[in-house]
Amino acid sequence: MFGLIFGLHDEYGLDTGSINDLDDGIAIDLAASVMFMPGLEARLGFVNDNGSGSANDDVQQINGWIAWNPGDLTLALEFDSFSFSDDEDAWNMMLLANYQFSDFFGATLRYAHMDHEDDESDRFTIAALFSITNNFGLNLEYSYTDADNHDINEIYLEALLSY
Repeated sequence: MFGLIFGLHDEYGLDTGSINDLDDGIAIDLAASVMFMPGLEARLGFVNDNGSGSANDDVQQINGWIAWNPGDLTLALEFDSFSFSDDEDAWNMMLLANYQFSDFFGATLRYAHMDHEDDESDRFTIAALFSITNNFGLNLEYSYTDADNHDINEIYLEALLSY
């Protein structure tokens, strides 16, 4: 019904360079999760990444999500807030609805919003999920992103093998 997470990592940086850079920074993950009742779960997490030690690499992130799964329906909300050492802030959120129509077919609708200083975007996604066997599935997904400077249309076909 309740869980705690603690993680200690080398930095999460996007440009970590070579394997020799593994001792340049440290990141700490803390999270708590709770199942209020079967099918209703929430998690709140915090990350502190001090980067390579320079002030420009420090990042703090708060992540929270809640999911409700009454049977074949799943509804979820996720939120992230970022604080960067150069006085920049960012946030994003995602809303998801998934319905499993049968053992073979499910569908997902997803909306995501990203806001980072002068860059903002909205992404709308619809996906068809096919369970071919117990270990093999196919996802067909279409996404439309409305960004400040451009629009993006994407189609994905994804094969998932689990064992």
